[in-house]
Amino acid sequence: MKFLLFIILSLVSCSTPKVNYQYTFDNNIGDLHPTSHKNPWAYQLDSSIVRAGKNSIRFEVRKGDYRLSKSGGKSSRAELSTEKQAEIGNEYWYALSMFIPHDFPIEDNRLVLAQWWAEPDVGEHSDRSPVLAMRFRNGKFYVSLRTSSEEIMKENGKEIVLFESTNFPIGKWNDFIFQIKWSYKNNGRVNTWINNNQIIQYSGPVGYNDKNGPALQFGIYRDETEKTYVVYFDEIKMGASKQSVVIP
Repeated sequence: MKFLLFIILSLVSCSTPKVNYQYTFDNNIGDLHPTSHKNPWAYQLDSSIVRAGKNSIRFEVRKGDYRLSKSGGKSSRAELSTEKQAEIGNEYWYALSMFIPHDFPIEDNRLVLAQWWAEPDVGEHSDRSPVLAMRFRNGKFYVSLRTSSEEIMKENGKEIVLFESTNFPIGKWNDFIFQIKWSYKNNGRVNTWINNNQIIQYSGPVGYNDKNGPALQFGIYRDETEKTYVVYFDEIKMGASKQSVVIP
């Protein structure tokens, strides 16, 4: 009986995420890590447009706002990263609220608003695409997924567009909830809700064949353009159940 109980407890512990977090930005940004350009407007606490509590996080990227990547390339970005990696094979729930202003530029330019990015294993190229990303381009909002079962990737994995819409509401807060099981095998899954309406129900491979799972990054990551981009985020959460990430 003791041996059987040990096996049951082991299975339960293996299926329960060990990483949980909640960022409400009422007082500070907590232990979030910037992956941004160095100008002071990259990211700031803001009390004028708030989903809940006292503050949100306001991101801004202007022409010429660059950050050098590990490979030496320039990227036009203002982001924050949780740096808290998921465990491959486990299921997690994530929540975030996002506000795109009415005057946001609508142009044909690559833009990532939130992404789950995994640190490559030794021998892989570091500039590979995120495994899951929320994107906005030329007025179209979409969610893209990349997968690969290769142990050492030399190129980006296969891309799947899980959702797209040309009627994404701007000028208001939109609440997202993601249920994700990170697995490059066929037992992965992604379920997604916007404002309590389910938009994605996917089963299949999710992510890359890595030792370490991805961490959530959010903000603005774009190609260079003449125009200024501003976006707001609030109520960033991760947990083991839907109840643990409910946005008030």
